[in-house]
Amino acid sequence: HENAVESAALLRAAGLSRVLLVTSAVHMPRAAMEFRATGLTVVEAPVGLASESGDAWGDWLPSAPALAESYAALYELLGRAVAARRGVR
Repeated sequence: HENAVESAALLRAAGLSRVLLVTSAVHMPRAAMEFRATGLTVVEAPVGLASESGDAWGDWLPSAPALAESYAALYELLGRAVAARRGVR
């Protein structure tokens, strides 16, 4: 939230109203929501998209990176709930 608010102030001071938002794919929906709430036009550029090959049996087993992604997803879900409580849509 603070990043969006502070960035928007700097961008507006520079005469800009459109931003290319680069962040993780998991974080993108909430980050874009926060930046849009400041009145900026957001072009989303997510990174770190997960592969969904499913070609090998090992693709279906939990892994340390998958657990980290689960943590990130839950963190973002909680962040969205907090933003919604503040009235940010």
